[in-house]
Amino acid sequence: MKKVWSMIMAVVIAVALAGCGNEPGNAGNERKKTYTFATWAAGTELQEFQQIIDKVNENANGEYTIEVLSIPSDYYVKLSTKIAAKKSPDFFWLTQELISKYADMGALADITAQFEGSSTLSPDMFYEGVLNSAQYKGSYWGIPWIANPLMIYYNKTMFEELKIPCPEATDDWTWEEFIDLCRQFSGKEYKGNTVYGTVIDGWPNIETFIWAGGGDIIGSDNTTIVLDSKEAKQGMHYLQTIVAEGLSPRYAEVSSLGDRNVWYEKQRVAMYFGGIQDNFEAKIAKKSEDEQFEIGYAPLPVCDGGWRRGTVRIRRQFSLRKLRKISMFLQMVFRALYCKIPA
Repeated sequence: MKKVWSMIMAVVIAVALAGCGNEPGNAGNERKKTYTFATWAAGTELQEFQQIIDKVNENANGEYTIEVLSIPSDYYVKLSTKIAAKKSPDFFWLTQELISKYADMGALADITAQFEGSSTLSPDMFYEGVLNSAQYKGSYWGIPWIANPLMIYYNKTMFEELKIPCPEATDDWTWEEFIDLCRQFSGKEYKGNTVYGTVIDGWPNIETFIWAGGGDIIGSDNTTIVLDSKEAKQGMHYLQTIVAEGLSPRYAEVSSLGDRNVWYEKQRVAMYFGGIQDNFEAKIAKKSEDEQFEIGYAPLPVCDGGWRRGTVRIRRQFSLRKLRKISMFLQMVFRALYCKIPA
């Protein structure tokens, strides 16, 4: 039986240290009644988030009020500025790799006692992998808000009309099989356009492919860089093959339609690495009848050793300096791979 390791990209609701105590200037035990919740959400996502907060406020019956602070651009720059000025929002979204940074800064409250002692929201209500995203040094510094495992969306209508066999939701298919399937779409025309097997423009990012080969970035000692391992090289080879063989549109070409997801929605690619946030079902349903298509679903491929490594999650917490070095190196590798595509 093949082993499956489901890795999650998570967004965590962090609690500011200042938000746990009394409002500065309040006398005695009088507690503040208005709290601020910062988010990078905008547009439809912000509207949906505001509806959730409105419901929370309604259920609070005047005991407290939460106000939403939308910061759709330069989110972390502005958040850090507010923290430094001691005007931090009481709650805010953080991606999981930043938990350690903000905890070490003293910007987050350790909510372990409250979380583990709660009868309404406790750690055993979450999947272990998702819950780990909110932990650092044995403590909880937030609560998981969004957990988004990767999967393969495919255009079932396109597959059938081009007479190419569809992957199945129960398939244990390999990355070699995924790439071979992409090759079958090379040079084919569909609805008046040349189509591609998939689209990659930095997402899925290079870490996904490193893990796909069974490799890793940092060794188990949390110090050694292991990007030169056979497994890591195999994973990067999957990405390099997709890029070098033109199985995805060129990096500079992707933006011509606005964003990578539009390539799938406009039926220009057969398969797409995505998750629930893409909301393709609703988007396709709103299209005119002649633009609609049937959506298919498949798991991520497995590597030779039988491991399915999905999405991207920093499995251990490292210093900010080390994270920056790793990030810069991976960006250089990614650019080097894409340089192989002619302009």
